[in-house]
Amino acid sequence: DPFDATEALLKARWVPRQVKMHQIVALLLQVNPFARRIGADQNAKWRLRAIESPFDRFAPVQRGNAGESNDALILIWLGFTLCAASFVIVAGLVADAVRVSGGKAAGFVLAAGVASAVAQAVGLSRWVFAVPGLAEIALDPAASEGARAAAIVMYQTLHQFAGVAIGEQIGQTLLAVWTAGLSWTLLRGGLGPRAFGAAGFVIAPLWLVGQTELIATVIPGMPVIEATPIAFMAWEVWVLVLGVAWIFKGLRRT
Repeated sequence: DPFDATEALLKARWVPRQVKMHQIVALLLQVNPFARRIGADQNAKWRLRAIESPFDRFAPVQRGNAGESNDALILIWLGFTLCAASFVIVAGLVADAVRVSGGKAAGFVLAAGVASAVAQAVGLSRWVFAVPGLAEIALDPAASEGARAAAIVMYQTLHQFAGVAIGEQIGQTLLAVWTAGLSWTLLRGGLGPRAFGAAGFVIAPLWLVGQTELIATVIPGMPVIEATPIAFMAWEVWVLVLGVAWIFKGLRRT
């Protein structure tokens, strides 16, 4: 008999029976990458605006420049951070779908997804809670040279540790692991077409290749392969299409 994934999903009793669980999962799969893309586009625009500033690293979050307040941008960064954190919900629901469909990697998928969400949210939160204060000091004409220099050093340390190490290196690696775990389940059948699983295994290694850019921040001679933007764009398309497939076709064993 064909596998009734909707009925199996509802056995988890996370939501009332009249709500189809796979539709919730699919919707979250579509909203999360879309919001991430908006945040990434905003980040690029802010950096372009900051090119002529001697403290351009602070421009995306500085509180006021020639009388202009950027508090709204800090709130957008907060939204971006919460979006990354919301992947915890996606990871939980997808892991439950893996479990009830008979997959053996539910715990693996859950752990990787939750850890990735937390790591990326921690990395992004520095723009909300730490960098604005440093920016005020670094851009304050009344501050001493020592204070301004200390703010810049603190920012660089925070950026390398919270941003590059935790948010990007650890967060993206775990997202690649999550993608590979879900792809493995898709290849084995039960959650959708196996072609999605094959595509996921093509996308996941791109994050690892793209980490040459991160290593180059501490080893200047490291050859850089800028694969991370490609990985994120391909992943966004992948989860969007998977979400659409789950909404309109349901979850079937292939």
